[in-house]
Amino acid sequence: MKKDSKQKVLLWISMLTLSTLVNVSIAATLLSTVDKNVVGLNDIISLVVEYDQKSDASELDVSSLQSDFEILSLRPQSNSSITIVNGETKQVAQTKWVLALTPKRAGVLEIPVLNLNGDKSRPIQIQVSDNPDLNSRSTSPLIATISTNLDSVYPGQEMIVSIELSAKNGVGDLNGAPFELDNAEVETLSQNSFRRVDNGIARQIVELKFSVFAKTPGVLRIPSLTYTGVEGGRRSFFGSSGNQVLARTDEVTIDVKTIPSDLHEWFPASSVSIRSEWSENKSSATVGDPITRTIVVTANSQRATAIAPLKSPNQTDQPYKSYDEKPRLHTQNTATGLVATRVESSAIVPSQAGVLELPEITLNWWDVGANKWQEATLPAETIKVAAGNASANQTTLPPSNNKQDADSAKTSGGSNQSNQSGNLNLILWQSVSLLLAMLCAAQFFILRNRRAKADFHEPNTSEKQAWKTLLSDLKTGDSHKIRESIRLWGQLALETNQPCSLSDLSRYVDSSSFKQALEHLDSHLFNNGKAPDIGDLESALDEGRDWIKNNKTNARKTALAPLYP
Repeated sequence: MKKDSKQKVLLWISMLTLSTLVNVSIAATLLSTVDKNVVGLNDIISLVVEYDQKSDASELDVSSLQSDFEILSLRPQSNSSITIVNGETKQVAQTKWVLALTPKRAGVLEIPVLNLNGDKSRPIQIQVSDNPDLNSRSTSPLIATISTNLDSVYPGQEMIVSIELSAKNGVGDLNGAPFELDNAEVETLSQNSFRRVDNGIARQIVELKFSVFAKTPGVLRIPSLTYTGVEGGRRSFFGSSGNQVLARTDEVTIDVKTIPSDLHEWFPASSVSIRSEWSENKSSATVGDPITRTIVVTANSQRATAIAPLKSPNQTDQPYKSYDEKPRLHTQNTATGLVATRVESSAIVPSQAGVLELPEITLNWWDVGANKWQEATLPAETIKVAAGNASANQTTLPPSNNKQDADSAKTSGGSNQSNQSGNLNLILWQSVSLLLAMLCAAQFFILRNRRAKADFHEPNTSEKQAWKTLLSDLKTGDSHKIRESIRLWGQLALETNQPCSLSDLSRYVDSSSFKQALEHLDSHLFNNGKAPDIGDLESALDEGRDWIKNNKTNARKTALAPLYP
């Protein structure tokens, strides 16, 4: 019995040992390895986490790395293979994660224990040095620097931020997150690439420039920005091969000053100017005929949306009416900053002859260079207004007969012959005067009838002739002449006796290409814009003419009489 008991105990121990060995062989392992453990601040560490079981890529939690490291990339890989050992077929699976890390600070950092399905990896210590020799400008594959043109700004004031990436030969695929800031608005100015040779070493330079507008007083923080590239690799359909390199900019802080307490509306800029342009000669305006004044406000180092609308003068008891068009805003990006333009146009219709005076226009702005308020001024302007067609209604008076009466008195010596001669002369002049008066009256009625007929022209006659004249003027390329021909043709096409401007045609003709063509023409004449293509302009006018013909009833219902009473 004792012998049997001993055999049972040995058998039990053997089975327990075998079970333990089997469990050890089946247990999964999670292994973390790095390519280097002594690095500089701008170095990239390749961390490989291997798991000898098949696992879903999302099951590995790497959030604990983010306290000491920035995760640049994470690429999961799953592999499985079949092996035959001593005639026995076995399936082997493996899951791998490859991470690119960069340290957040100098010192001794730790890649912590990672946990997957209860299996844990071992921690790894990383020595990080801030020795500048590790980031030498002559040897570092990628360098990132940042600079600003100002150390302090006001809210809404433009600040230029320049970022320069310097890459040595063989470094490509430069990449970085979009430049965005909290509590500030950012506008991209430019991006330039060029080659620079420094002490015999050639490097590729990428220069980025941005306009930054702080929103509120305080401190504006520009954090350290991270940029990456690939060294010694080449691009293929599957991506880029090679070693990833990294560079960071320094952190920058900007003092945002308090807006000066003042009654003026806040509008900071480096310079502001106002000028006016006229569609026609303002020295030869006519009652009832519109003349367009265009006011252009230009501000350097600012956006167009920041330019406030100009204050319109009070038109009560004024000898004119003014009809404002929709303002046009444009912001131009340049290497030195933004240039903003606000264009306001208005049709001025004089209601009486004489000298019409338009008041001075003043715009207050804060000079960021001189740190004081300035005024941009458009001086008062005068328009000489003629009576126009009203003089056609005046009747021409006959010549006076005072001189003949005096002559008759001198020759009246009491003789009947002299009296008869004087009477004949008087009758003769009275007859002539009556005849002249009748001729003038007849001329007046003829002219009035002609004007009445001219108010509504037959489309196939007067409008057709105006259209031929317009097509002829298009061939000359004279934009001023073309504009006037379009205005006259439009008046005939709409069959109205009121003056017709380009803005009126744009308002009443429902054709987008027609409207854009007229705006392009006015922009060329009054805002130094590019001259319109004559072929495109003629095509757009054709489309507008067709629309008027097909919608003549609606066009006449929306005639210009209500606009210009």
